[in-house]
Amino acid sequence: MSAHDQLERQLRASVARNAGRLPLWPRLQSSGPSVVLVAVSSLAALGVAVFALVELGHRHPPASPPAAPVTRHHASVHHATPPPSPGPIPSNVDDAVVAGSFNAAMAADRACARAPASRRVSISEGSPSPAMLWQLATLRRRATSADRLPRFYAGGVVPPGPNARGVYVRYIRLARVIDGESFYLVPVASVGFPALPQTVADRCYQLEVAALRKALPSVPASERAATRRYGDAQFALGRYNLSVSSVHEGIFIVSVRPGGGGGMDGGETPATLARTGMLGGGSSPVGIVMDGIVPDGVATVTLRFPATVYHGRRVAALNATGRVVNNVFVVPVPTLFERGGWPVSAVWRSASGGVIKTVDERPFHP
Repeated sequence: MSAHDQLERQLRASVARNAGRLPLWPRLQSSGPSVVLVAVSSLAALGVAVFALVELGHRHPPASPPAAPVTRHHASVHHATPPPSPGPIPSNVDDAVVAGSFNAAMAADRACARAPASRRVSISEGSPSPAMLWQLATLRRRATSADRLPRFYAGGVVPPGPNARGVYVRYIRLARVIDGESFYLVPVASVGFPALPQTVADRCYQLEVAALRKALPSVPASERAATRRYGDAQFALGRYNLSVSSVHEGIFIVSVRPGGGGGMDGGETPATLARTGMLGGGSSPVGIVMDGIVPDGVATVTLRFPATVYHGRRVAALNATGRVVNNVFVVPVPTLFERGGWPVSAVWRSASGGVIKTVDERPFHP
């Protein structure tokens, strides 16, 4: 996963902290027809989540796939490479203050929020790109009546996110059902936002820095220096993301529970799926799970968690494996919270048990 994905998950972790430390980082959840953040307790926290969804999907394509669609609205900027990733949130960092600084910048300048022009459900009768269809056999099969989303979604379509437009309604596919919870693949024509001019991205950065400086006196003295350093690193990465963000095709996983509710995650491009797949998590009827999307040929996914210490109690190392059905895997991890909410790696295996690849997940811990 890239710096964009890491920023998204870091900010989701901030929302969870502000909302009372739920036993996992939040997915985008729905308690009925509309999609909301289950952990959001204020409009400020929602602002963090919207900002976090600026860009998803940006990895190298697999060998010799069909050509992907051309990225649009990619501005020329003076930053040739992204700044270093700040990494996982250190224990001596007040991340709620960092998240609040993002919110303060958004309140001061709406351009920093990257809010969508419209929240109406947008659909497309077109087809995903050959690159996406080449990656996901589930999308290539003929649609059936089971592939229709429940009626409580407007027009049978769930908007996968505030920055997703053009749901390919003819290509929504039911991938699997686990204990009554249905998992759908939902491809969309457009995810993300056009890049901001560098001057605007710089202004957002300056607003964030100023907000953090103002809030630092509220942080315990022992955490101020680390919070300032970590916040500055996040703001620098956010500035880069704003100036190079793009509009691209994406794929989401949407879960629907009996009687309503569920969740969503994703937005990855075909190139992302080939390189690292999509990994998310949340609660489900079977408990706390991690789920995601992988390309054709992957039969199982093993999530590796190292031994750790939680509240003075040693938690043994764990390898949790889930079978892939129609490009979707679901892996129950009851002790996910105790393990920090994220694996160190994800191992993809073929039907014969051979390792296809190992994805290093450590840089993207929320």
